[in-house]
Amino acid sequence: MNAWLRRWGLSGILVISMGCSGATEVREPLSDDGLAAAGRCLILTTNDAEANFDGPKVNVDGKMTYQGSISRIAAEKKRLLAQHPGSVLLVSAGDDLQGRYMERADGNRALAAKTAWQVYEKAGYDYGTLGNHEFDAGPAVVRAALEGLSTYRILVANVDLPGSILDRPGAPLIKEQVVADCGGLRVGLFGLLTPSAKQISDIGDLKFKNPDDPVFPAARAAIARLKQQGAQVIVVISHLGIEGDMKLAEHVQGIDAIIGGHSHSRQWRWERFEQTVVVQSGERFKYVGYLELVGKANGKPGMDLPRSSWLIREVKTDMPRDEATEQAIAAAREPLIQERVVGQRTVPWDVSGAKSDYGQRAARAVQHFAQEKSGKPVVAGLLNSGGLRSNTVYPVGPVTNLEIAAIHPFQNHLVLVELTGEQLAQAFDSSCGGTVGAGGNERRPSRAVVFGLDVQCLPDNPGIKYRYEDNKPVEIVQPGQRVVSIAVDGKPVDPKGLYRLATLDYLTKAGTYYALGGTARKCLDGRDYTDEDPCKGSPLLAEVIESAVVDGTMDQPLAP
Repeated sequence: MNAWLRRWGLSGILVISMGCSGATEVREPLSDDGLAAAGRCLILTTNDAEANFDGPKVNVDGKMTYQGSISRIAAEKKRLLAQHPGSVLLVSAGDDLQGRYMERADGNRALAAKTAWQVYEKAGYDYGTLGNHEFDAGPAVVRAALEGLSTYRILVANVDLPGSILDRPGAPLIKEQVVADCGGLRVGLFGLLTPSAKQISDIGDLKFKNPDDPVFPAARAAIARLKQQGAQVIVVISHLGIEGDMKLAEHVQGIDAIIGGHSHSRQWRWERFEQTVVVQSGERFKYVGYLELVGKANGKPGMDLPRSSWLIREVKTDMPRDEATEQAIAAAREPLIQERVVGQRTVPWDVSGAKSDYGQRAARAVQHFAQEKSGKPVVAGLLNSGGLRSNTVYPVGPVTNLEIAAIHPFQNHLVLVELTGEQLAQAFDSSCGGTVGAGGNERRPSRAVVFGLDVQCLPDNPGIKYRYEDNKPVEIVQPGQRVVSIAVDGKPVDPKGLYRLATLDYLTKAGTYYALGGTARKCLDGRDYTDEDPCKGSPLLAEVIESAVVDGTMDQPLAP
């Protein structure tokens, strides 16, 4: 093995940079002393970690174990800093907060979020941005959590902070941009929150700058400010998703690198648009990215692209852990809901992709539970694919409450909705996927998880346009253009007939672009669902799934 591979512990991993001439150069990050005069900064990256501090739970030879961890990434940063003082940063591209470490036994979500963010701080994170999942429990929780940070700085340039719940005059909780001295480079960084947070999360009255275009103008303004402050290299910490990042690279000049999140992409090679590179490093501390920025000669602004590099490394169990971070994780784990076995899994639960039948099992459990508790016919259960988390295959064996919570981490309550056949077509127009958004130009996959209805779609015919109220989609302008047919028990639905579905309060509020907000909505006990009385007494989705496991119906065969 080469000496530099042994020294850095990157066995089998090389950094390959392609110059304009097509020549290939292989080297270790920060290893070429000949580049020191130009300035070199190594940025370690993670994204969409969702507070999975132990790493994702994975199935290895039929047994569940954890892979990756924040403490191994913390140890990696410390090791690199010891070799190259002042030349290493650690950043997160959003969605820091979600999952098990948000579920304290006392229900204090704000304290859980504050404690979790302090674990990131203990691990040595320098900069990050907000993701939509930071707002799963509302903006007040985000503020409380931000108040617990001192060295981990959250950057967001496209949110209108003054006067908002996240505003703290004199001692800002969030900065728009910052210039960091790293390895002899003045690195300008700013963050961007996905505008879809308005639809898919609870950001309260928090507003985006320039609502008609909440990304590009804010990015251009941040770049201008950073250049005035003497930044040589401009880096965006983005929670826009890979497609949004590529659009940003195409439409906004002056960006050297975009460190992305939101789409959970694992990029072994960087994407590139002219002089801008786009990187993203998977999810849940399973991978760590190494982005080496090399400055241009003579202190000129911009990144020396042929000499800069990107690699992504799997965080494996043979990597050392950081003891201080381990202690912080242990302290954060202590007040959490304890794991207990609730039943037995008689078939594997594949929650790793769209082809899994787990979602249909969950939707069936919702339909059956709602019908039993309401005493009324319920034709279908409707969930959204984005609400099924964990990306794991669970083997036959004991089922625990924490496994169910990992798959269904959101605090979503069951609601009954009544729709006509015509309204069903409108609702499933958006769930068919294809292009959506206010301008009909945002690409989304199919998102419906349904049991009890047979829905046939034409997902690319045509783009969907919505009518918005308070920046939320409430109606499709031309409904019924994507749905070919909808049937119940093999019979086409009657456009004028009424159909009762069991779904989640999140979807009744137009979450994930579903147009269910204008339908008749009821709690399971018959009360009207209103903003003032939003069915908080109804069970959570995770509780419904646990009930199905306990009574043995969860794993019953699905009808052919």
